[in-house]
Amino acid sequence: MDIAYLYYLPFCCVFVSNDNLHARVSSLFMRDGQMFMRGQDLKSSLAQMNQYYQRFSKEIDEIGVFQFATYPSTEIDNCVTKIWDNFYPNWRSRAEEHKARGYKPPKSDPGFIKQLNRTKNESIILKNPNLISSDEANHVIVIRKVPVKRGNWRLFSKEVEDRAKERSK
Repeated sequence: MDIAYLYYLPFCCVFVSNDNLHARVSSLFMRDGQMFMRGQDLKSSLAQMNQYYQRFSKEIDEIGVFQFATYPSTEIDNCVTKIWDNFYPNWRSRAEEHKARGYKPPKSDPGFIKQLNRTKNESIILKNPNLISSDEANHVIVIRKVPVKRGNWRLFSKEVEDRAKERSK
């Protein structure tokens, strides 16, 4: 049964497992550019990152973790940063640029928001999305509801939360 999980390999860049069989044989089935990572290594790397960001909890609570931690910290070297090094080779310089800008949230563009809302309100919702391909559509809208907080972390700033509440009224 464990070997059946290898059927997921064509659909992933990083295969994560704590199974010893997967650790031994996954490289035989992986194509160039794919990585295998032990689940426990990933878990401890994420815990290390969580501990690192705890020092900035006040700043993160102000602007949200998505804005503060757009990239992993360049001060950390673990499984997560190795994944970023492998798949996003320029991320370290971009992270430093982001840090130098002072984590300022992007300015809102009211005109663009109005245009998006108008497009959404004028759209036809297809009960069967297979009737038209995304190449034939004028636009495709995917709506996701994201919680403001996840665990200990505020994902978005209070300002974003307040704007979302105002729009939902």
